Amino acid sequence: MEMLLFVAAFIGIWQNRKRLEKLQKRYIQLSIIFIICIAVISMVKYGMELNMLDIVARIINFSVQYGPVIFVLLLSTLHTFDFKRYLYLFLGSHILLTILVMYGPYINFYYLEFFKYAYWHLNDFSSVPNISDPVLIRGDVLKTLGNKYLYFVDSCFHNANILGFYAGSFAFIFLLDYLNAKRKLLSVILFIIGIILWIDAGTKAPMIAILVVIFISYYKSLKKNILLAILIIVLFPISIYMVYYAYNNIFVNSINISLESRQELIVEEFDFLLKHFFLGQTLKENITSPHQLFLLYGTSYGIIVMLLSFWLMYIRPLIDTINHYSISILGIYLLLFFMSITDNFTAISLYMLLFTYLIYECMNNKILNKIKNGTVVA
Repeated sequence: MEMLLFVAAFIGIWQNRKRLEKLQKRYIQLSIIFIICIAVISMVKYGMELNMLDIVARIINFSVQYGPVIFVLLLSTLHTFDFKRYLYLFLGSHILLTILVMYGPYINFYYLEFFKYAYWHLNDFSSVPNISDPVLIRGDVLKTLGNKYLYFVDSCFHNANILGFYAGSFAFIFLLDYLNAKRKLLSVILFIIGIILWIDAGTKAPMIAILVVIFISYYKSLKKNILLAILIIVLFPISIYMVYYAYNNIFVNSINISLESRQELIVEEFDFLLKHFFLGQTLKENITSPHQLFLLYGTSYGIIVMLLSFWLMYIRPLIDTINHYSISILGIYLLLFFMSITDNFTAISLYMLLFTYLIYECMNNKILNKIKNGTVVA
């Protein structure tokens, strides 16, 4: 399957080479350079220990599972399918499955129980802190808020953060639809559904992007509505207090533990990187995953790949966000940014899909600006 995806990405580039816009070409070129660097470093690192077939397999495996191959495949074929509809179907199908798995038993719908993580790992409770006996819950929001790591035993994901990213991203795209006056009532309903599911995980990255987008959207309307401005000024300190109260009294106690362990892990990864600066880890070394793609690139393949990923994932998108600015584009960039500094390792396919969404919106915004400026004629 990995080889098929790898080949499909390059077939997509070749078949659509004459239809690619400048923005698509730029990111595809950066991604190809990234893959070439991985290939060259793999040859240097493993050339004396593995045969050529094994080396190629490692290159394909890393490029597909952790690298930009899925991003390239989606980006190179944007003109051949309705991307926005695909985005809705991708997220919507995951959210529907999650609802049926978690809350189906309340209406005696047990037919999807085999999707539960606990169904396959009933004895695996190593990720549940401070629990002596296994606890199985069925979408109990209050229990889950007390400790989000209880959630995974009753979900169709193996990690609560993945639910948070999917549910938060689902809520986010329908918030954008609402702000862009698309299907307002439906957008509000689906946004609320995403938030309810997000509560079961409490992943922070999507919520930060949502709050920023809401704040900017209403800040722009302050000049038009003085009463709204006064209301926001009054409610803002109350909102800050509510967030503070929720953080300390409602949301998961494991947040501080998670932050402390993540900080320790990042320090260890940087220490490892300093000792393996140019090539990354070898076959004889098995280092714990940093749960963050940027650091993973460094520890796996050294500083050159890490710097390339920094340009590809952070700097270039930031430049294009500024050049093609809209509230939607800024929100998507923030969603990607906060995912990348927290835990995009656990939802790589979603991350690459949203990355493609950013380029898609930049391209659409460029066309709209041309139409407004009168540079596009029928």
